[in-house]
Amino acid sequence: MVGLVQPLTLVSRGSPATIQISDFTANGGALQFTIPSAVGVRGTIQLEPSGVQADWNPLPVVSSVSTAPISGGTITVSGSYLSSGNEADANKSTITFPHGKVIQEYQSSSLSKVAYFTLTPSVAILYSGVNIPLTLTVRGLNQTVLFSFDKPNITGESYINTGIVLNGVNFGTNASLVQLYTDQTKITISSITNTAITILYSDNPILSSSGTRYLNLTVNGNVIDKIYTLTIQIQVLGYYQIHDKGYLLTNVPLTKAGKVLIQSEESDFNPYTSPSEQGVSFSLPWDATIGNTTMTLNIGAGATIIQNITNNKKLTIFISSKQILRKL
Repeated sequence: MVGLVQPLTLVSRGSPATIQISDFTANGGALQFTIPSAVGVRGTIQLEPSGVQADWNPLPVVSSVSTAPISGGTITVSGSYLSSGNEADANKSTITFPHGKVIQEYQSSSLSKVAYFTLTPSVAILYSGVNIPLTLTVRGLNQTVLFSFDKPNITGESYINTGIVLNGVNFGTNASLVQLYTDQTKITISSITNTAITILYSDNPILSSSGTRYLNLTVNGNVIDKIYTLTIQIQVLGYYQIHDKGYLLTNVPLTKAGKVLIQSEESDFNPYTSPSEQGVSFSLPWDATIGNTTMTLNIGAGATIIQNITNNKKLTIFISSKQILRKL
């Protein structure tokens, strides 16, 4: 049967187009032939001279699905027979997420090998993780594909009075899906946004001393690319004075007594911890006011303090006179 003419009529961009195929073989009761690679839209196969017709609507074939950020972006699906046929918008290809959220194709390649879908922030923020089963619908035909979000990444940290904020991307908004560990110790998360994770000293005793912590983060099975190194530093969170006593509030407790140098006059300081605060207390010279005083703390041998300050080094803290003293 080689050499017979086999017209193939397809719909492309809404207009009929005819492609002649003359090279095919018979296999039992079936005819086998190759569809040109440029053809990936829905059409009609007509056998001549009988005029018998069959619908041509190839099943989409997917070879890869790109990742996308949780903040939204573009999902790129690659493969073959991915064109929606350039039909009306109502017939565009779609991707359906679990629980029914749908996004629509906004562009497909002329060779039907790539399709692009807009992942809106309002849909993306509802999900996180890896290997999420999605339903790809092309010309009414469904295929299940697996999609993963971009990996989470911690880019830095900042300090607040009660804890540490980890800054980054792709955290999601559901703290129950986020696992944060240092070594084998789980870190309790106080609050989370897609770009910030807040952890409190009061919830995490392992953070209540200075030094280096190595953080491993997983968001719904999506593991951070590189373990993040967190250096917990001594931070002066506040200060006040009562009569001749001065107090500095710190984010982590000092473990040893030491010396404080106030306007060239040396005095002992003592660490203290109360239910509401921790820090050091010391006697002020008779003419000293914390609001306009430069103080140097000699942390002493064996003290736990900022990583790059070793024993018997000094930590200088300048408190601006423009700051308002805390009143008890």
